[in-house]
Amino acid sequence: MSKLTDLFSRGKRSKAAGDGPGGPSMGKDSSPGGAHPAAEKTSRFKVPAKLSAALSFIPNLKYIFAGKKQLVGLDIGSGSLKLAEILETKTGFLLNHFSDISLDKGTIEDGILVDPEALTEKVNILFKGTGLQRKALVVSISGHAAIAKKVTFPNMEEPELRDMIHDEASKYLPFDNMDDVNYDFQILGQNEYNPNQMDVMLVAAKKDVIADY
Repeated sequence: MSKLTDLFSRGKRSKAAGDGPGGPSMGKDSSPGGAHPAAEKTSRFKVPAKLSAALSFIPNLKYIFAGKKQLVGLDIGSGSLKLAEILETKTGFLLNHFSDISLDKGTIEDGILVDPEALTEKVNILFKGTGLQRKALVVSISGHAAIAKKVTFPNMEEPELRDMIHDEASKYLPFDNMDDVNYDFQILGQNEYNPNQMDVMLVAAKKDVIADY
């Protein structure tokens, strides 16, 4: 999600609803009750064609899809939420939707969820009117409690690699007690500089933090 956010910063914000067809709701609630306060406004963006084309050059994006035709991602940062939908088409990957919303101060502190109700409210506002489904949602969290790290291993089959990572995870992940951590890996492919090695992405997060979300 962070790569998508960086790429999308080059795009232009779309006009608010009422300025043109298909525009976003900038704080107005379609349900009875009127407008949201400024902190609850969502920002939605037009998706430049060049940006969608650039998705095809993001390394290993195909591994994230794993056979799916649609991917919905939610990035939970300390100050905002970001929502993106990517479609796999015949011509490559298409960024079909991107929006964000600010979080109230104190909702998340140092990667720890302090106010679950406030976060839930913001997620509901962000999804409202998008038509996006949450069943196959990919969520990323930030902070010291979560980590993603690319590591190089000798070429081997996945079961053997899984055993090695299980036995040696503490060498690569900065957690004192691996029993308190959920972790997994994804083989990215052959190492660019050594054909006898492969790149592997390790991801891990503390169990109590995952449970909070």
